Amino acid sequence: MHDGGIKQINSSGCLVLAPLNETFERKCLWLPVWPQTLRMGRQTSSRTMPSPSNGFFDSKVLSRAHAEVWTDTAGNVFIRDIQSSNGTFLNGRRLSAEGQVSEPVVLQTGDVLELGIDILNEDDRSIVHRGVAARIEYAGLAEMQPSEHSETPKNTWNNIDSSDSAYMTWVGTYRATTPCLYGTNTYEGTSEALCAKSPALEASCIPSTVAPLESVYEGYNSLAINGILQILNKSIKMTEMQAKELANVTSMLNSIQEAFFVDVTGVFFVISS
Repeated sequence: MHDGGIKQINSSGCLVLAPLNETFERKCLWLPVWPQTLRMGRQTSSRTMPSPSNGFFDSKVLSRAHAEVWTDTAGNVFIRDIQSSNGTFLNGRRLSAEGQVSEPVVLQTGDVLELGIDILNEDDRSIVHRGVAARIEYAGLAEMQPSEHSETPKNTWNNIDSSDSAYMTWVGTYRATTPCLYGTNTYEGTSEALCAKSPALEASCIPSTVAPLESVYEGYNSLAINGILQILNKSIKMTEMQAKELANVTSMLNSIQEAFFVDVTGVFFVISS
């Protein structure tokens, strides 16, 4: 929406989660203001399929309604366990006993959040089902600015449309103005995060001109490198799989061509005789 030539910017709470054990894709969650909450829990149907923009996870150790998060008007981000079976842990400390609602706890950038616990095989102690482990990349206020082709964001708290191209810029130390592609290829931990995929953007980031605190910069730079390495490994594996499939298709087409040529030649020989 434009008002007097100025593009409207909506400020909202945002929680960015980075996976620590490959149990989910990096998430960017827009948060409601209390008393509304955003539920986090296990996927139970196609409507609760995990995506980078919702609070659902594909993990058998999570409860359907495991925890909930929200923000206050000052931008503080809170979480509480809502009677989960396997617990919610913040920096190694369980928030409440099994089946009990915990007190609200403030989430801060750099915290380690765990939902559920690893379930081990009794025989060889191998992991059967993994709990969700994440590092909080950002928790606080963010600015949500619609793109040129999207007048108003289509996001809702329980069903965020990942095709929407609204993006956020971190307020405070990480305030920036240049969006980067989120969730598929490139992540620039020291600038900004795009909270929805946009085909119009290239898989690249332009570093922000506003540098964060030095100590935080080093941590985010490490996360960015690890993310890039994971993406490269996945791209290599995908390329190998595509090459193998292409070879199989080529072989099948060659076999069909050879069989057809033999049949046609045989028929022609009989007719000529």
